[in-house]
Amino acid sequence: MEALNETQVRVELGGVNFDALISAIEKLAKTQQVSVLELSIDAIAPSTVNARITFSRL
Repeated sequence: MEALNETQVRVELGGVNFDALISAIEKLAKTQQVSVLELSIDAIAPSTVNARITFSRL
């Protein structure tokens, strides 16, 4: 995890289940009041991805 500034953070994840990733992003958006500014996903196997996500606090 890398803090970009006071309100933004970038997270890099490797080898995660795609459905679990989307579910976690949705939960964060609802419970932590964040929005996704950037989402980069690379498939590495069926249903498995590497992801880079930039979040911003609302």
